[in-house]
Amino acid sequence: MSKDAEQILIDKYLKKLPEKIVNLQNAVNTKDALNTQSQLHKLAGSAGMYGLVSVSSLAAQLEDVIVSGKALDSPNFQTLFEALCAKVNES
Repeated sequence: MSKDAEQILIDKYLKKLPEKIVNLQNAVNTKDALNTQSQLHKLAGSAGMYGLVSVSSLAAQLEDVIVSGKALDSPNFQTLFEALCAKVNES
């Protein structure tokens, strides 16, 4: 794949990333842990594929918080989620 084609795919992904965060925020707001976990898992994988290592890492950490049984409104989850949102806004 050429660098131009690769950059086009990255740009398309970055354009859709804010929508993914809105959907994730909706799942968090409704306290839907299963949906939140699923979205975080997908985000961790896709962000990693597109070279967004920090976003991928934060999404994976958030998924781990859910898997460990902590609530979506726990301070640890909220702190990591705020960091994820900030990192996405930087992208």
